[in-house]
Amino acid sequence: MAYNNYGNRFQNTTPVVLNLIIINVLVWVAQLILDKSIGLTDKIALFPYNSDSFKPYQLVTHMFAHSAYDMYENITFAHIIFNMFALWSFGTML
Repeated sequence: MAYNNYGNRFQNTTPVVLNLIIINVLVWVAQLILDKSIGLTDKIALFPYNSDSFKPYQLVTHMFAHSAYDMYENITFAHIIFNMFALWSFGTML
């Protein structure tokens, strides 16, 4: 017998995936607000280990950084939307 699930899609998503989506969106909003004033993206992005800009915490924080602005300094939603959609779609299976 085939398994048919017509219920709510969010009920099938694990709490870990939902928490990762929330953290990513919160960091993206923080990048929107704080990037131009304190350069948040430069602080949480991953730099080569032999660079002066490298900090050990960047090994974790770079995973939550998403581009908030495009090359023309316009706010871009595409990066965060497609990444979070992929996480929501495939995160539970992985």
